[in-house]
Formats: sequence, structure tokens, C-alpha cells
Amino acid sequence: MITDNSLRVTIHLQNKTAKEFSESVCNGSGDSVDIKLLSEKLLSMQSKVNTFLTELVEQERETTQQTNIEVNSKLDDDDEDDDEEGDDDEDINEPPLKQQKT
Repeated sequence: MITDNSLRVTIHLQNKTAKEFSESVCNGSGDSVDIKLLSEKLLSMQSKVNTFLTELVEQERETTQQTNIEVNSKLDDDDEDDDEEGDDDEDINEPPLKQQKT
């Protein structure tokens, strides 16, 4: 969206905050906008937004991986606790073996 001779991109994040990027597209001589300058600014804006989004995704991935590691570690600890409690299972009597008829 172009308003007031500037190009703006607003990204609304999940935590209810917003990140805004802005580039002036005025060529310095009044209110006119040069197509070549606009194209250059669009490329620059796209690069900045892509970099920001890439960093955001990488942070989310790290957070998710760390959470998975913590959950798996907790599950492993719980399994070990179950194994220690499972030692009582050895006291359970098995059914007697069937005897063959002769």
C-alpha cells in the first residue's frame, strides 16, 4: 500500500504485536514517484520482510524443538519411574503349564 509517498508493510504477530516496515518512494523532487525507484524499494522491502519472517520461523522452530526435547525428557523420566515401580510384576504368578494327556 502506498500512502504519503511511502511503502508500508505491517505484520501482525500471534502475541498481538505488530512489526512495521516502511520505505520512502519519493524521488526527492516533489511528490512524484519514479517507477524505477518504486521497483527498487519494493525489492528492498521484500528482502527485509523475508528476512524478518525467516528469523521468526527459525525462532519458532527452535522453541518447538526445545519444547519437544523437554516433553520427551519428561516422558523418558516417567517411563523410568514406571520401570522401577514395575519390579513388583515379577511377583505375579503365571498360570500353570498345561499337562499333556497320556
